[in-house]
Amino acid sequence: MWADTFIFLLDFQDGSGNRDVSDLVMRKTCQRSRRIWNKLSPTVNTLTFSIRFSSTIHNLLMTTDKDILITVTKNSTAWFTGIVRPNFDIIELSRIDTTRIECVDRGFLLQRKIMTSINWTNYDVCKPSGTGTSIVHQLLVAAGLTAGDADAAIPAVAKLIPNYIVIKGDTTYWDALSKITFEYGYAFYFTDAGKLQLYNFAPASVSAGANVLNAGAGGNMLGSFRISRAQREYDGVRVKWWEQDTFGSVVVASDTTGGTATLKCNIPLAAGAYYPVDSDTKDIYIDYEYNNYEIVGVNGCVLDIIAESGIIVDTFTDELKRAKLKIHNEDSAQHYITKLDVIGNAICKTVLNWTETPNPLISDKILDIETDWIYAQADAEKLSSATTRYYKYVAFIYYAKSKTAFNPGDIVAVQETSWLSINNTCVVTEAVDNLFTEEISYQLEGITAYTALSTSTSGTAPLGFTEIIDITLDGGAADTATWDFVYDGGTASSW
Repeated sequence: MWADTFIFLLDFQDGSGNRDVSDLVMRKTCQRSRRIWNKLSPTVNTLTFSIRFSSTIHNLLMTTDKDILITVTKNSTAWFTGIVRPNFDIIELSRIDTTRIECVDRGFLLQRKIMTSINWTNYDVCKPSGTGTSIVHQLLVAAGLTAGDADAAIPAVAKLIPNYIVIKGDTTYWDALSKITFEYGYAFYFTDAGKLQLYNFAPASVSAGANVLNAGAGGNMLGSFRISRAQREYDGVRVKWWEQDTFGSVVVASDTTGGTATLKCNIPLAAGAYYPVDSDTKDIYIDYEYNNYEIVGVNGCVLDIIAESGIIVDTFTDELKRAKLKIHNEDSAQHYITKLDVIGNAICKTVLNWTETPNPLISDKILDIETDWIYAQADAEKLSSATTRYYKYVAFIYYAKSKTAFNPGDIVAVQETSWLSINNTCVVTEAVDNLFTEEISYQLEGITAYTALSTSTSGTAPLGFTEIIDITLDGGAADTATWDFVYDGGTASSW
């Protein structure tokens, strides 16, 4: 008999609560795999096992249309929390054979598209003391979880994001969460209790303490010990980041069809006709743009329209980078639209910078990282430096088995002194538990405390542009003049 007691509970969300299937689980088939990252990218933890036949459980497995929730405890302590993947085969001969169950952690719930646009102003990356203005916590809420599904001990990442904007359909909750945390030095994962946690891949210090994996005589390693050294994948990292400016109350969309010296536009709309064309039968959108900048989003949009009597605005729906528009002429005679602008506060990417490590960067094996949420050189330098150091130390990967329990993320001293004179500080990146043998297979990567490396930063400045404007001279006569108008962050600097 095994010393540890495992309880397997399945919740089919059918109103009957948890069903204890512990007696059906074949322990020798049970394997749990946990990782903190795969090359700094988050991964989904998994659990697989086979169960013996039960008419009730198997009927539910084949007929349920809801997520099947699973909770596993070891000696009354959380051991795995997640969802059963609905992909299993049941084979019947003279009897039904065992059925293999595959489970994933709660990160599976984040791998859905964001279908409601997000527009949050001055939120911190992660703010446990104020989850209402914490991007990490509110992404969980938007995904259908709760702010309480973040671990109580999740670290604060006190970086204020002026405008956190995600357009619906552009990405998943998983990717959005992965990107905002990675850019500030963290990878997320879900704990055994199903809580979201962050792991700092640029720690200020590292210490193995009493955590030791020893391959020598009397050591706690089992079987073979393997070291894998590979050619370094990247010799340096280039982080690309944008400075942003907000241009207040500017025209981000305009139709100047038929415009004259006195009218911005002169668009005829026949009796019963719609503008834009076909907007009566399908959704028609107009995209925002401003002076060839890439628009992050536009806040406070309004439709500035001048039209003759009888022309009605049916729909104007702002979607941050575009608007849905439908206008129609409800009169029996033709009428005109003489001005049609969309005005708002345009948040734009203005200056492109790139920060490189090391300095000088001379290798051609460069990792280019395109960022969305870094605005300061110091943050770009830290990300560039930290990832460069990671790829330097990950050239060595260690594989070992033991019955000594460590968790992914633990710092461990890996020792082999008989032949290779190894005593290296590593981080556990993966732990695979075998319940039958009670062995744990580990993958470990070399790690060191973060120290800033030599970096260099370059940038591209925005060019001025020429704008044609209408003016009225003191004499009262209307005239048109062309001016060289130079923008420097929204302020007119020269005429």
